[in-house]
Amino acid sequence: MWQRVRDTVGWRDVVPHPKAPVPAIRDGFVGFACRPAGRSPQRLSRLLTAYDDVRLEAAAGADLTPDLPARWNRIIRGVPVAAFRRAPAYAKNGRERYGLHADTEHRFASCLAETADRDTPVPARAARAYLDVAFFHPYDDGNARLAGLVLQFVLLRERVELDEVAPILTTVRRADDAEGATDLARLVHGIATATHRRWLRANSSPKIADASGTRSRSGRGALLPVSTRDPNQLEVVAVRGATTAKGPGARRGLAHGPGPVAGVGAEGTPCGIPEGADRLRHGRPGFPG
Repeated sequence: MWQRVRDTVGWRDVVPHPKAPVPAIRDGFVGFACRPAGRSPQRLSRLLTAYDDVRLEAAAGADLTPDLPARWNRIIRGVPVAAFRRAPAYAKNGRERYGLHADTEHRFASCLAETADRDTPVPARAARAYLDVAFFHPYDDGNARLAGLVLQFVLLRERVELDEVAPILTTVRRADDAEGATDLARLVHGIATATHRRWLRANSSPKIADASGTRSRSGRGALLPVSTRDPNQLEVVAVRGATTAKGPGARRGLAHGPGPVAGVGAEGTPCGIPEGADRLRHGRPGFPG
C-alpha cells in the first residue's frame, strides 16, 4: 500500500528548498527523547548512543545505505544483529499489515538511496524516509525509534537542525494517506523554518540564555547545550563562533553542526549523554515504539 501511495506524492513540489544551514538553539531530538515516558535508563542510553552515531555519519556526508539503519536498529534494541524481517509485519493493533515479498528488502534500499536526490527539498526527503521506515517496517522491533533517527540523519546531512520534533514523532501516520504524507513534509519544513527564526531571534541580541538559565555572550554560533554529569557546575561560553563547556561537570561540548550530541530536556533542562543512568537525570524518552 505505502509504495503505491508514495508514488502519488509530488515530493519535489510540496515544499520549497530551505536555505541551509539551519542552526538551532537546542537539539529538539534529545529534548524529546528525554521527556518522561516511563522508559528505562538502558533504553534511553541506547537511543542516544545511536543518535550519536547518526550525527557522526551525517557530518561525514555518508550515504544512507541499509547498513546504517541496521546498525542503528541494533544499537537501540541492544541486540548483536538486526536483520531485515522474514515475515509480514503488523501495526496499529493489526489494522495495518506490511507484506513481505522477494524484492521488499531491495525496494527498501532503493527508497533509502532516494534521500540523496537533491532535486527534492530536504524536508520532503526526510519526511519520505521517515515514512519509508515506518511502513516498510524493516525490523522486528524498534522501527518507530529508527524512523526518527533516519529523519534526523537526512536533515543533519544537509545541515538542517530542528529545535522541536514532538509534532513529527507523536502523530500517528497511515500507510494509505497520501495527504498525510504531504502534510508531514510541510510540517518538517515549517518546524525547520521556525527553528531558524528562533535562532535568529536569539542571536539578534548580544546576549542569549544558556541551558542553566544564565546569560552568556555568543558572537556567531548557535547556543547548543552540553553534556554534563552535574548541570550545576556548567558554564557555557562562546568559542570561535560556537558554544562549548567549561567547569568540572562538563564532559563533552557540542559546537553547531552535526557531531556527538548533547541537548536539553523538555523545558530547557540539561539532558546530556554520559553513559549509563546519568542520561536519566532529567527524564526518559517519549518514543512510542
